[in-house]
Amino acid sequence: MNKRYSKLMILGAMMMGVVSVAGCGHQDKIGYIDSNKVIAESTKGQEITQKLNAKHQEIMGKIKAAEDSQNQEEIQKAYAAADQEYQIYAKAMKNDLQTYMERNIGEVAKEQGVTVVVDKNAVGGGGVDVTDALLKKIGTAKPAADASTSTAPADTGSTENSQPAQ
Repeated sequence: MNKRYSKLMILGAMMMGVVSVAGCGHQDKIGYIDSNKVIAESTKGQEITQKLNAKHQEIMGKIKAAEDSQNQEEIQKAYAAADQEYQIYAKAMKNDLQTYMERNIGEVAKEQGVTVVVDKNAVGGGGVDVTDALLKKIGTAKPAADASTSTAPADTGSTENSQPAQ
């Protein structure tokens, strides 16, 4: 239930989102995306990362309240409930991101003449990088310097569990 786990959940969604957009019968043209870059730079990726971080902060507050009660049984129950709540929320966010990305990756693949798109880490060599085309299609978030004009909620919490924009 930390920011690393949140990022891994998002990356898992991206890596599972292998999209095939053409049938068999001819030479396949393989494309790939850099999921780390898409998550870090896309509006949707940053939105989901912010939501996961906010949920993490909310849950940590619940755990802190339980720890303050000094009752070991309540603390264990709070941890279990918090973990379950976060898992359910993270799964919903992962599914949202996966659906969104699959739709857009499919469209970019058609535009680029690519028959299969996989995560960059799944390609041993070769292939066509469609990351920038995907980012252009889905939109990139404003850099941190321009955050004052962003419509995204500002991170006003502790930086201890915050995930910096990459």
